[in-house]
Amino acid sequence: MRITFYGAAGSVTGSRHLLEAGGRRFLLDCGLVQGRRSESDRMNRDPGIDFRSVDAILLSHAHIDHAGSIPTAVMRGFAGPVFSTPATRDLCSILLADSARIHLADAEFLNRLEGRRGSRIEPLYTPEDAMASMELFHTVPCGREFEPFDGIHVRFLEAGHILGSAQILLSCREGGRAVEILYSGDLGRTGMPIVMDPDLSPRPDFLLMESTYGDRVHETHEDSAGRLAGILDSTFSRRGRVLIPAFSVGRTQDILYHVRRLYESGSVEPAPVFVDSPLSIDATEIYRMHPECFDSETRRLVAGDEGPFSFDQLHFIRTVEGSKALNGVREPMIVISASGMCEHGRILHHLRNSLGNPSDTVLLVGFMAEGTLGRRLAEGAGKVRIFDEEIEVKARVEQIGGFSAHADSDGLYRYAETAGGSADRIVLVHGEPSQSSALCARIREGTGRTCSVPARGDVLDLGPSPGNSGRGRG
Repeated sequence: MRITFYGAAGSVTGSRHLLEAGGRRFLLDCGLVQGRRSESDRMNRDPGIDFRSVDAILLSHAHIDHAGSIPTAVMRGFAGPVFSTPATRDLCSILLADSARIHLADAEFLNRLEGRRGSRIEPLYTPEDAMASMELFHTVPCGREFEPFDGIHVRFLEAGHILGSAQILLSCREGGRAVEILYSGDLGRTGMPIVMDPDLSPRPDFLLMESTYGDRVHETHEDSAGRLAGILDSTFSRRGRVLIPAFSVGRTQDILYHVRRLYESGSVEPAPVFVDSPLSIDATEIYRMHPECFDSETRRLVAGDEGPFSFDQLHFIRTVEGSKALNGVREPMIVISASGMCEHGRILHHLRNSLGNPSDTVLLVGFMAEGTLGRRLAEGAGKVRIFDEEIEVKARVEQIGGFSAHADSDGLYRYAETAGGSADRIVLVHGEPSQSSALCARIREGTGRTCSVPARGDVLDLGPSPGNSGRGRG
């Protein structure tokens, strides 16, 4: 029994972990690497995996850094089942198609630039490839055990990250004994709106867990809502607008939920709210289709005919014309648009029109990977390039970390203590080196458990000896 790490090891994006257990080969997630264009393109085009030998993909959730390489796997010979929750499957149907459109548009743009040299760049995959990959999906709801192959049992458990997100608990027999492996996927936070809290009940023999915020503590939900109210008030008083780059799945719906509550409570004088992203609109519709994933408060809203994502000031923009029209309106408003890390999408056009305006505010509410425009803004860049145009940053750039859908250091440690309380070994992935190393040291010191942080390409032996930590490093 062993795990080979092909992504999100020593980094945050591109989750791809090959688990060999029970005589089968499972890929735990199959995500895209995001960040610096040349490096991520190389790693996405050549993941280093023989997909023809993979028996099945077990998918934790629909975010592109976890699911975005499934079409690539299919193109390279993968023909097995992709197991996910129903909500994850529905979200993948729109996210993979959107990812394909982005790859196609990027290739066309680069080919225009390189046209004189005679070289041609092919898209990573096409919308047709994305559609073909959806035919391999098999859905199983959280909590229901299934047997993908004889002698191997799997259960999806609530992860509390986004709609349909799941931890993956796999049980099999190795060396004459029953073994349980738990993969956290992206772990959410307790008490967050809309989705249910993470399930902390499993007690596996081996725990593979994320560490995105391994050395950071989020501000409370109440403090985050208060800061949001203050940012909206101050920007509106300047007659400015608030731009919120947001992931189409999860963060957009969370922000709508909080803005609605602020408006209804009278904490903020209402101004128009525009969701300018067809993908975000489609994702919000899928949220409405899956009330089984909601927490009790959101279910009460739905039962009382109060949609959690609708209020009088909310407007959805699908057309390019409607999006362009927003840039001609100079009055207080909120614009929520993708992509969340400001790498592509309509948010780039809004940033180009607002970054030079000191009355406007860019509000960052999610994780920004290294090499992204969002990361440069978060780190206080005075100038940035958008569409090959250098723009001086005069708008205010604010950050609120409390809306993160990832557990913070305390939440991750509590998870390691509880869900990992019986684990022979804990392995940390999906984190930048400083975050993973800090959490690893805390787990070792606080729990006495064997803990390691693998690098991309490492092979970790999960043999019967808990003292064998493979090539992973702390």
